[in-house]
Amino acid sequence: MNEPKRSTAYVADQTKNDLLSDHDLYQDWYRFVSAAGGEMTTWSDVPRYIPGTEIPLYLNGTHPSVEDGVVSRTVCGNYVDSLMCHKQYVIQIKNCSSYYVYFLTRPTGLAEAYCAGTELQCQSGYISVNGNFTPGCEDLNECITSYHSCEHTCVNTNGSYYCDCVDGYTLDFNSWWCSPTTTMSTNMTPVFTTSTSSTVESYMSI
Repeated sequence: MNEPKRSTAYVADQTKNDLLSDHDLYQDWYRFVSAAGGEMTTWSDVPRYIPGTEIPLYLNGTHPSVEDGVVSRTVCGNYVDSLMCHKQYVIQIKNCSSYYVYFLTRPTGLAEAYCAGTELQCQSGYISVNGNFTPGCEDLNECITSYHSCEHTCVNTNGSYYCDCVDGYTLDFNSWWCSPTTTMSTNMTPVFTTSTSSTVESYMSI
């Protein structure tokens, strides 16, 4: 199961129709493989809509050790704060040393989904060594990669970039191509400049 929205770090937009639902889940063994994390959450106070579902389903107990083999556990869903563990399902878990697998049953409610993981995808324009998930999200410098389309100069900013033109040229309507405003030589020498701010860098193309 590879849905990052199952993470307890994800906050669902209640106005959208893309909330997770495991109502059509086949009863079978599953493994959570998203970079958000592979363990089912044991956070009993997980609020509604915090993961990408209305009724988050969490593990009411602990994960087994390798020596425990296959164990049965209860999964809970909280409808309101006063109804803790209002919905309950029995699942099975096996510790496979470096990861867990879960024998999941299909929830009866349309707005219920199993939750797993604690990390969040990096914002647009940021990357990390953790599959572009937290922790460790850092700015992606589009100007030294193939992620920009600037004809002349690429200026990197935190989480983004913009294009600029050399003297005598102005940006076209598409904001990355440059059109001449005066007659000038087209011979341009590749240069690299860094502004006084550590967060803005510019790169000139030929």
